[in-house]
Amino acid sequence: MSAGETPQILLAEIDGVAVGEELGRGGYASVWAGVMSGAPVPAANDATGDAAGDAPGNVAGDAAIAVAIKVAHRGTEVARRRVAREAAALARLDGRHAPRLVATGEAGGRPYLILERLGATLAVRGGGAAAVVHVARAVAAVHAAGVVHGDLKPDNLVVDGERAWLLDFGSARVDGAAAPVGAGVAYMAPELWRGGGASAASDVYALGAIACELATGAPPFTGDARAVGHAHLMLRPALDGLAEPLATLVRRCLAKDPAHRPAAAELAAALAEQL
Repeated sequence: MSAGETPQILLAEIDGVAVGEELGRGGYASVWAGVMSGAPVPAANDATGDAAGDAPGNVAGDAAIAVAIKVAHRGTEVARRRVAREAAALARLDGRHAPRLVATGEAGGRPYLILERLGATLAVRGGGAAAVVHVARAVAAVHAAGVVHGDLKPDNLVVDGERAWLLDFGSARVDGAAAPVGAGVAYMAPELWRGGGASAASDVYALGAIACELATGAPPFTGDARAVGHAHLMLRPALDGLAEPLATLVRRCLAKDPAHRPAAAELAAALAEQL
């Protein structure tokens, strides 16, 4: 790849895809908006079987669909394995609480995924504590399919009404297979700070931190990475800004011992009953 070949230029080589602005950038890939013509319109995009056109960002029946194109920064074998792992997770979920996988390939030797594009994330549009109910249900469904997300945070969550979708499965584990840790420091469970792998329990810990942030405006621990890591490992969260019964549920999610955290399905049921 020459110095002038930006991801946008490379992705322009993909037939039927018009590439737009950059949507985001992470440690191993960038994500670009696009419109893909001639692609099959996804049939469903949540566990209730609602039409994919009802998902934020798409219109049912259009010959062209709004897509997000995720392209790795480098064409290495590590990047190819990570993209393949993300594709496997998305294929397993098949549009249930996750963007539907439209296509995979390589452009200029760099692997990419083309995904159905959904709406604005919680990090952009915000959401109150009630949104946590829908997110917890979505996480429970993803876990039931044998997938651990591994990087839950508001940037990776879309909530529209009573439906929720998880984005960015680059750190996902499918059926317990190894995967790189990718959690944001504000949502990272103690066992991950100790070098352990992501699990359903670490996803629930992240849910607790997200619930705290949505309800109070800040995650339970703030500061630089070192201070936040120490707090996750050693300190009890100050949840004074949370009303009951949410405070008790969040405290259970943020238990230092993974065995003491509720399952996502249990959490979703408790939230639905008490909020």
